[in-house]
Amino acid sequence: MMNMIYRTPSLMFLSLAVCIYAAFGSPTPDVLGWGEAVVGGLLVLAVGVKGCRAAVMFDARAPLWRVAGQVFFIYSLCAGLILAAIAGNAYGAILRDGVAFLFLMLPLFLIHDDAQSSDNQRYWSVGVVWFLGIMFAARCVFAPEFFGGAQALYYLANSPAVLFAAILSGGVGLGFLVYGRSFKYLMMSGAAILFCALCVAAMVSVQQRASLGAFVVAMGFIAVGHFWKRPKASIVVVIAGVVLLIVFRDMAFDLMGDVWRDLAEKTRLVGGNSRVDEWIAVWESVSRNTFHALLGLGWGASFASPAVAEIEVHYTHGLLSSLVLKTGVFGLLLGGAYVGALLLIFWRHVWRCWFNAPVFVPALALAVIMPFFIDVFLYASFKSLDFGLILWLMACSPILCRALFSGDGERF
Repeated sequence: MMNMIYRTPSLMFLSLAVCIYAAFGSPTPDVLGWGEAVVGGLLVLAVGVKGCRAAVMFDARAPLWRVAGQVFFIYSLCAGLILAAIAGNAYGAILRDGVAFLFLMLPLFLIHDDAQSSDNQRYWSVGVVWFLGIMFAARCVFAPEFFGGAQALYYLANSPAVLFAAILSGGVGLGFLVYGRSFKYLMMSGAAILFCALCVAAMVSVQQRASLGAFVVAMGFIAVGHFWKRPKASIVVVIAGVVLLIVFRDMAFDLMGDVWRDLAEKTRLVGGNSRVDEWIAVWESVSRNTFHALLGLGWGASFASPAVAEIEVHYTHGLLSSLVLKTGVFGLLLGGAYVGALLLIFWRHVWRCWFNAPVFVPALALAVIMPFFIDVFLYASFKSLDFGLILWLMACSPILCRALFSGDGERF
């Protein structure tokens, strides 16, 4: 695996960027430091000239997501900057929106003919996002000074990569218990479940209700799928789990009770975080004239958000509402077509190999889809590199499935 990385400079630079970002970075830093500069430079090297050319060169044979992404990229780049200049938006806010927009376009830059013709990205793309989630969760739970201290821990647990790692680790760990028939798979399951517990602990520590709810729903679907295919083995796992719950019932019930009370108290205090009111406020900001309703207010635009006590902010809680604010209805339609096409190609290819690798693929599918929907509709972490990596992984799905069908992947 490492020899493959060394032979592929793009993957090598990307891997180094993610490692530094995972150890020292933050999804939405307040200020740009040396870590952000190094990560940005490595990402530029990872993209290279071929990636920049691939992002703007149209090809009639290209998949739908690429064509939609290129149209969205060119439109948003032009409209966002022109409208920002006309409105006189703050340079710092324009820069932050511009960087977030480039993260959103990461699949366009990282996947092109040369990269997709080889299978170098097949499993490495999954490993990169999983590693990032595990590192962010570890920093959030333990916060050792060597790994960047305790700054911005809330945003670390809010990362889509943490939820991705939680669902993937939990789903694979549960799958090894059901399908594995040796001590080796038992140990692998234990390790995966420990990683899952680390990610869940990070989300619990900052009371991420949507992420925790998505995790529970995803694990429920995975468990039902395993029971459908292997009912006898699944019943044995359930019995073993019940026995462990009885043995450690005091500690387990106290822990679950504390978590439930904390989440219930947060719900009582903030409710649904005024997401519907935020959409209304965004539309009121852009609909004062038809021009802004269609084209938005440009990068760096702000509005009084009811989600944060009517404070003037430059972000919204969700990709779609942000597109309306910055790029208008046209941007919403084009951006929706781009991410929708990525979701379509991901699900279509994953479904083809759903039963070919019953442990890995269902867990991977839900690990991608859950943070995708949360960031599209509920969280502001769509502005992070993490979300761009999730989209990159979705675009890599044809390569992943080709590896599974070619026999390179194990039956798990």
